[in-house]
Amino acid sequence: MDSDFIFAAMSGPPLASFVRDARARGYDSALIGPLESFWAFWELVKGAVEPQDLNGVISGMYYPLWWEDVPFINEVKAHFDEFLSPAEQESVLLGTGRLGGWSYGIILVDAIQRAVDAVGAENVDGPALRDALAETDLGAVSQGWGNDWKLVPGVNAFARTVRLYEYDATADEWIPLVDEWFTPPSLVGG
Repeated sequence: MDSDFIFAAMSGPPLASFVRDARARGYDSALIGPLESFWAFWELVKGAVEPQDLNGVISGMYYPLWWEDVPFINEVKAHFDEFLSPAEQESVLLGTGRLGGWSYGIILVDAIQRAVDAVGAENVDGPALRDALAETDLGAVSQGWGNDWKLVPGVNAFARTVRLYEYDATADEWIPLVDEWFTPPSLVGG
């Protein structure tokens, strides 16, 4: 109970239960968790506790936020406008799956196209796709991301940078804690 921070790297109902139980037991430490925890299940977590119980939650985000005016988000929203109602859009964009899935789709489409260009459509196989993925070098910064997408030796992650946000319960919004993109020490290698 004396810690300054509690790292909650859970998802879904276990996260909501953990937050509810921790607050009920008097743990008032700042909660920290990755986007797959708090951002992905924010509405579920909010429903488990009083708003003030979430004040000061800190979370990292490694892709552009859905309210930003950047090419990546604008492209996703254009397709959402075509296929989803406004109510569906808001619900979907509060999670993380669609934005993450869209980014992986961009990477895979690029790799498949380069594999086809290298060996011909009839010859694309696992090794051709592996080689194409290894050579991925997409200008993601120009699309709103914190780093370009390319594999760096020793670091098998495309999105290597994050920004930190803190939840302000009074305003019911995420406020930038560290507004600039930075590379966490665990992903600096290579």
